[in-house]
Amino acid sequence: MKKFLISSAIFIVILSAAVMLFARSTDPAHQEKNRIVGEVTAIDSGARRLTIRTDGGKTIILSTDEATTYRRVPPNERSLEKAVAISFPDISVGDRVLVIASTPGDAQVSARQLFVMNKAELAGEREREREEWRRRGIFGVVVAIDSGRKEITARARGHEGPEPVVISTAGNVRFRRFAADSARLSDSRPSSFAELKVGDQFRALGDRSADETRFTAEEIVFGSFFDAQATNNCHRPQIDYAPYSARHRREAADGDASELS
Repeated sequence: MKKFLISSAIFIVILSAAVMLFARSTDPAHQEKNRIVGEVTAIDSGARRLTIRTDGGKTIILSTDEATTYRRVPPNERSLEKAVAISFPDISVGDRVLVIASTPGDAQVSARQLFVMNKAELAGEREREREEWRRRGIFGVVVAIDSGRKEITARARGHEGPEPVVISTAGNVRFRRFAADSARLSDSRPSSFAELKVGDQFRALGDRSADETRFTAEEIVFGSFFDAQATNNCHRPQIDYAPYSARHRREAADGDASELS
């Protein structure tokens, strides 16, 4: 299964589906004010309150009541279909949450709906994704681009140093481009084959041919901010697999649950 680069790849696009379920008739500005994404930092079980550190860095006190609904989303799911009903005691410090608030507020809000990703499950999924990139990933430098065939000729790190490889991107490949000054995936943005440039450094996830001269890509993340020595020697980009920010998760399609990861 193709994975989103987290972490793959790893929470805020569930927001799109949740908002559709919660407020189909409200305008986008109203929807934006009534949703909060972040991490649980404290729990007051007696008062049924949560302290949330949002992805924007704010601290918010979240109040719940008998009318609040709770759903847990598996960290590798990209839709709400497999979300399961839970209750307030099932929430733990460190969990990721998407809150649909009854009313907007800056420091204290009341929750109508909570979508939760469990901290331990999310950590396990991130580790599995990191392992998949170690096992099925390559990294290197773009040396030529064939737009007609949607192929990249690259100098990739091999067992005995840089080796040429032709990367096919003709299938349903996910592209992301790093910010000019950051190797954090949370600072990258959705991209396309057309934005690739000769000299870009990249990491690609996919499958090598038996003779290791070709590579069929599933995901490619690339950028041109690495130093010249790293580019010349095909050094591994030091990518930070932190979770995507709210801004990037909102860029994904409606019904995508990757926003929670």
